[in-house]
Amino acid sequence: MKIVITPVGTSLISNYTNDDKDIYNLVKSILTEEKFSILSSDERSQIQDYLGAFLKNSLHSCAERTSLDAIKEELAHKISIIFLLSDTHIADFLGEIFTSYFSNSQLKKIDGLQTDSKEDFENKGLSNFMTFFDAQEKRNLIFNITTGYKAFTQYLTIVGQIYHIPVKYIFERSNELMTIPELPIGFDDQVADLYFPYLNDLILNQVTITPQIETELLKYGLVKRGEKDLVLTVFGKLFKNAINHRASSFGDLIEHLLLSIYIQDQTLNVKKSCPYTLKDGKTGDIDLLLTSNDGKKIELIEVKSFGQFEKFDKNQLPKYIQYANEKYSDKSKTITILFYLLESTLLDRHKEKFNEISQKCQNEKIEFKVNYIEIQPENFPNFLRKFEQKKIASFSF
Repeated sequence: MKIVITPVGTSLISNYTNDDKDIYNLVKSILTEEKFSILSSDERSQIQDYLGAFLKNSLHSCAERTSLDAIKEELAHKISIIFLLSDTHIADFLGEIFTSYFSNSQLKKIDGLQTDSKEDFENKGLSNFMTFFDAQEKRNLIFNITTGYKAFTQYLTIVGQIYHIPVKYIFERSNELMTIPELPIGFDDQVADLYFPYLNDLILNQVTITPQIETELLKYGLVKRGEKDLVLTVFGKLFKNAINHRASSFGDLIEHLLLSIYIQDQTLNVKKSCPYTLKDGKTGDIDLLLTSNDGKKIELIEVKSFGQFEKFDKNQLPKYIQYANEKYSDKSKTITILFYLLESTLLDRHKEKFNEISQKCQNEKIEFKVNYIEIQPENFPNFLRKFEQKKIASFSF
């Protein structure tokens, strides 16, 4: 079943009509928080009844009904609805009316989602929405952007494009449901891989960042200057979460370029992307496999952006060790992780972990090495030309 995320707007009030001017004026009076706050409980109850009846009896009572009716028809009624409430009393009030009318619906209040303060909207509202969004099963979601604050629906459109979530809306005053096409756009993998390590509060506060990198992070809108340190923006958090769950084609390019470096060594037999199956059925892939010409030494190399180290440590290293022992028990074995990064000073942050891994490998009679290559984002021709001049360095820990 699809879950339709629908921000709650105020069109139910704006569109309300009634020949009784007293009733009409009473309902219209709640369009501002100030006037809504002074209503008595009886007046609120009356208005709720008036709006509930209007919602039920008029097909075009509000953007919420028009759009959700169209989405239900398109999906053969197999939907559930989450109404997103802005941080206002009016949104709470309208949300109750909508959940009374729409079956299989629920409310989710987003603290800080309001238009009185740009800072609160960005730092609290959008941040709280992303916390809610991250907990959802993405493949079941649909964004209905017909309703709600324009600033927020634009943000939903961006999120939908990044996470491949259908974004739907009713075109103007028609009943025609439109779906924003999924555009063939994505992240610049160079930028994503190389700047991802800095999108971490600990690194932003503990590692000295060069002026050049700080300028780039600010330019992309990924960080901003806080009272003392750089802090992630809501777009930085979105960028961080999104690229943490996607495959990078840039890593494949780096592997190919590194292969061209290693094959120049006439004492080695070099293979790229070597799949393996362990005795317990687990599978994996070795990025680069180096074998000495005499067959006595073997080196298993994993190529990683620095930001992906934790994934290697947790998921791949145990299988590398197991494979090395099962396949090459009679050879001198080395496991190497080769980082591509902006600056080698990042490696200092993991010295303790490197030593821990080294000890684990020594217990299995395997050498562990950390190598790196420093690179800068460039247009493709320049990147290839400069990469030819790069050298693989060894990191001591």
